[in-house]
Amino acid sequence: MQLSQHINRKTTQNIYRAFDFAKASGLPMNTYVVINLVDRTDKSSNTVFRGIMARYRRWLRYKYRQSPNPALLPIWTYSHENPNNANPHVNLVLHVPANLFEEFERKLRNWVFKEQGTGSFDVSVQRITPGTDKNVANYINKGVDPDYAEHFFLDAIASPQGDIFGRRAGVSRAINKEKRDRVNYNCRTRNIPSV
Repeated sequence: MQLSQHINRKTTQNIYRAFDFAKASGLPMNTYVVINLVDRTDKSSNTVFRGIMARYRRWLRYKYRQSPNPALLPIWTYSHENPNNANPHVNLVLHVPANLFEEFERKLRNWVFKEQGTGSFDVSVQRITPGTDKNVANYINKGVDPDYAEHFFLDAIASPQGDIFGRRAGVSRAINKEKRDRVNYNCRTRNIPSV
């Protein structure tokens, strides 16, 4: 399994562009979640997170089948942190339709419990104030490779975020580079041409 100590340049850029694309699509990142997890010998925190996200995607598919709506696309981005190699947690930012927020929050705690199993964990869920999404993007990218902190204007908050086994950060397929390229998304004008 891959070990990383920072978020690389390409992934950092991808996260920023995913935030912009989600907003330009009319489905901005509106929910910020921190999930504190426990690394165990039989199940890493990264494995637990993948299980949580699999449950989240199944729930969204079920909701989409009930009422097809673009707001039910799996729009999210995340970064893992492990400050001082003693506190593994994940910062998850996603779009959750307002009418599903309470159900999402309730289900998320259950998904974490089912995936984490024994051991303590903590879940914090907050709504993102409109217009502050870039502050959240900056925060989840604070573990950027120090060589690129100034490039991304993160030198004031960039800091080592510990060792992570597995994927350190990423975005969902609904807003990744492949999807953005498919619809000719222009990151400079932040406009999505009509298809």
